[in-house]
Amino acid sequence: MIDLNDQEILIDGGEKSSGVTSYISSYVDGPLEAVIATHPHSDHIGGLISVLNSFDVLNIWTNGDSTNSQTYSEFMSAIQSEHANTYVVRRGDKINVGGLSFTVLNPDTLNGTTNNNSIVLSLSYGDIDFLFTGDAEKEAEASMLVSSVVPVPDVEILKVGHHGSRTASSHDFLAATSPEVAIYMAGKGNSYGHPHEETITALNGIGAEIYGTDVHGTIVVATDGEAYTLQLEKQAPPYSPSVISPTPEPSTPVEGAAIGKSAPNFQFNNAHEQPVSLADFRGKPILLNFWATWCSPCRAELPYIQKVYDKWSEYGLVVLAVNMGESPSKVEEFMKSHNFSFPVLLDSKRSLADKYNIRYIPTTYFIDDNGVIKHIKIGAFSGVAEIEDMINNILP
Repeated sequence: MIDLNDQEILIDGGEKSSGVTSYISSYVDGPLEAVIATHPHSDHIGGLISVLNSFDVLNIWTNGDSTNSQTYSEFMSAIQSEHANTYVVRRGDKINVGGLSFTVLNPDTLNGTTNNNSIVLSLSYGDIDFLFTGDAEKEAEASMLVSSVVPVPDVEILKVGHHGSRTASSHDFLAATSPEVAIYMAGKGNSYGHPHEETITALNGIGAEIYGTDVHGTIVVATDGEAYTLQLEKQAPPYSPSVISPTPEPSTPVEGAAIGKSAPNFQFNNAHEQPVSLADFRGKPILLNFWATWCSPCRAELPYIQKVYDKWSEYGLVVLAVNMGESPSKVEEFMKSHNFSFPVLLDSKRSLADKYNIRYIPTTYFIDDNGVIKHIKIGAFSGVAEIEDMINNILP
């Protein structure tokens, strides 16, 4: 589901029992502008039947492929009853909906398997690039890689092909797309064993952070076109091929933005144009939070941070909230309108965010009085109690 203001686009709908109609009802404002069915397997078009019967759908895109299944027959009947504009796409086509434009990378022709005929779409929103792969497998990936019609893009967010199956996500395709975040869709305990270990290992090998619906539930990516944040229904660390026991902390930790390392030093101006250095607070525990005004999870947790600042400052806790990429006037107006008084640093060029490897906001570092990172929280806090549990681990 892609939601931009009052424009909504739905790519596939899962099985009939997926609950997609209920889920998207809170997003759809008026008609549903676009439905895209990547291919006619029941676990992709089944849920679209109820969507077509429940919403006023304006435009429908398919690849023109067909099957003999009852689900496909019901899907086509629902399309005919909808009286929407219908289109068949091929490589190089554009799907334009409101202010968004998708580029079709696949299929070129319908001469592959049903999975390899899947519609594959790229979407750019500002500096953030997405790739939606349907159930495309290695055969389709190879075809896209050698095509002169549309280049395979380097992306920030990859929807992993074929539910994380070993039949997709070839080394060359992952190297070309080089995603920062890879998201697969698979039911917990599914009979196919998705995601396959080979795929997780391959994604881990290119440095992607891996999230899946079986582990993290519904996954929302929010972006302003410059940065993005992940909102997870179920809080859990990124999926990894194996659990690696942490190495003991050295007596003098090396500098780095990771647990057990010495927090990288910096000097930035605060909201009053005064320089602030992390080294100034050596000997005190520090809560270092990265945020932006446009980020809704950030806005939700900032009142908790204010309460923590009010309560724990007298015990020596230092709170530093790093605003990413926004003007001093905008930050000042936001702080005043919400009566926030905790210290804010202005990372206008996002150089500090890069130094701390910030890929999602909010992200919070808990640094002890020796300057060592003890905990990293990715995503919004659920309340003051969660923050205080982590503070207790960094108090001297």
